[in-house]
Amino acid sequence: MTGGVRVAIVGCGRMGAERAACVAELGATIAYCADTDGERARSLASRFQSQTVADMRRIPWREVQAVFVCTPPSTRSVVRDAIGAGVAVLVEKPIGLSEAEGAALTRAVEKQPVINAVGYMNRYRPPVLAARAAAAASTVSAVAGHWASKRYAVPWWGQPDLSGGPFNEQATHLVDLVRFVVGEIADVQAFAGPSGDENSISRAAVAMRFENGAVGTLAYTCEADDKHIGLSVMTASGAIELRGWNFARAGGEQEPDPNPFMLETKAFLDAVSSGDALEIRSDFADATKTQRTVDLIRRSFAEGMRESRGSSTLDVSAR
Repeated sequence: MTGGVRVAIVGCGRMGAERAACVAELGATIAYCADTDGERARSLASRFQSQTVADMRRIPWREVQAVFVCTPPSTRSVVRDAIGAGVAVLVEKPIGLSEAEGAALTRAVEKQPVINAVGYMNRYRPPVLAARAAAAASTVSAVAGHWASKRYAVPWWGQPDLSGGPFNEQATHLVDLVRFVVGEIADVQAFAGPSGDENSISRAAVAMRFENGAVGTLAYTCEADDKHIGLSVMTASGAIELRGWNFARAGGEQEPDPNPFMLETKAFLDAVSSGDALEIRSDFADATKTQRTVDLIRRSFAEGMRESRGSSTLDVSAR
């Protein structure tokens, strides 16, 4: 179904290479690779017999049907170019540096509709989907999530003006996950611990109240030696426990762990082929809701007060 789709990869680092491998395995064509680092673009292009574009603003949009934008959150002007050209877009998470950026992209695709997605790949994992179904079938009373990891070894990652900081770039996965599994977050109160970099929060704790009445906590740090990730959802029917980077269901039979990037890439390319976006689990509008919550948390870090969803840049209905 995806065999006739021609794709551009913008940003040829780790995630660009991941998406390119998925695209190729699914049978679509990688027509162009673009990156500000010409050697990196040429290296990826050579793996997939693709052409290199030195200037992201000069991608031949008429020759592609989809683009994967795998650049830092601060360098994504190409998204608007793609929308203007009527090309489907998948943007890696987060959708931007702020809710305002996500809202602007959402308005852009409302004005000129194209298939659009944001790379919250955990939404495609079978254990996460099972946890969501179990939570919906019961009453959730409380949630506890944690994410501990190393800092990413790329220069832009810890710089708030380029990534939004570690919480915006990485902990967004955890915020999005609890939204997806449990529901919308109404209020937050967040605390940041001391950090070696005064401009970049690397330890955080968040208290949450959900619109459905559940309460919860999130703990995050990028000062760990390895990844330690988990989510506990306490329901009237019992606890749902997900553990590890793959969010495997604790206490249950261990199932095969499909590549979530492959599942997400396939859903996007299938949508491009068919025009039906039903299987895309995070589009611009939904990712902007996650960004809104992340922004509330970051504001609470700065002001030390409870923040509510009451004031927002964009009003979008729940999926």
